[in-house]
Amino acid sequence: MLKNRATLLVALPLLVVAFTGCSSEGGGTSPTTKSESQLAADAKTWDVAIAQCMRAEGLDFADPSDSGGNAVDVGDDFDPDAFQAAAEKCQDEVTEELGERPVTAAGKKAQEDFEEQLRETNECLRDKGYDAPDPEEGDGGAMISEASDDEIPESVLEACGAFGDSGPTGQE
Repeated sequence: MLKNRATLLVALPLLVVAFTGCSSEGGGTSPTTKSESQLAADAKTWDVAIAQCMRAEGLDFADPSDSGGNAVDVGDDFDPDAFQAAAEKCQDEVTEELGERPVTAAGKKAQEDFEEQLRETNECLRDKGYDAPDPEEGDGGAMISEASDDEIPESVLEACGAFGDSGPTGQE
């Protein structure tokens, strides 16, 4: 089960990349033609479409919260490969239907903050002897190398901040 949690740390940043890292500022239109509030509304529409698609793919995936986040229910049977395949399929389908996901200034800042947190966490994991490459700028990165066969103890992940403020089970 811990391996699944650690792998989720890989899958979720990749999902963030799929939904934000490659997006244009305005979903195909000039960013100067839409206000931040319209970009935010368009991004939420896009995120809801992704959530619906992910559920259609058999994943327990909540609609986005007002803060813009999506939640994934990770049980003992979580399959990161199926999750990634569904994320890629849904991104393709939603992008074809709605265009690239709009990115607000706040969304861009959140992505930069997330990547900085990943760098700090990965540095800590490397200091403790684990394979944890830094993210490339704008790609969301991976917390733990998928090539790593090491099972990282939950206590190490928690000490390095891999769970953010939500703790190892994703609940505060």
